Amino acid sequence: MFVFVLIFQSFASRASQPRILKWGILGAVLMRLVFIVAGVSLWPASLVMYVFGGLLIVTAIQMVTEDEKKR
Repeated sequence: MFVFVLIFQSFASRASQPRILKWGILGAVLMRLVFIVAGVSLWPASLVMYVFGGLLIVTAIQMVTEDEKKR
């Protein structure tokens, strides 16, 4: 939110703010699309599956041990 306020304050005209917001949202959607396509193209590589699988296992172990520490 802080970044939006700074960007909007840098433009003196309130008329340009909707245009800036529209391009910001469009840019965010396009960047997500790029990362999703890149992730899907990397997924068949077996190394990526092992890395993400290991990450999930480590996260699960941390969640289980953290829950036991709170009790």
